[in-house]
Amino acid sequence: MQNFIIVIKEGSTLPPNFERSSLTVENLQVLGFTRGNNKREAVRNFGLENKWIKEAGFSEAIALAIGENLKDMDFESFSLKE
Repeated sequence: MQNFIIVIKEGSTLPPNFERSSLTVENLQVLGFTRGNNKREAVRNFGLENKWIKEAGFSEAIALAIGENLKDMDFESFSLKE
């Protein structure tokens, strides 16, 4: 099994000077870490290990293998609603 970091594209963050600006910044947000034999299995395992994910309304996540070369990363999204 391999270690994965689970991120989402859903959501945004406020910049440090948000009081002076209505700007929100689109970003990836880290949900947590898990293990799996592949990316799809890692997202499924993460959902099973963290029941709050479905209640929070997140629908898709990206699993990135820890130690994966950035130029070779695959940003395929997987459903959290399985």
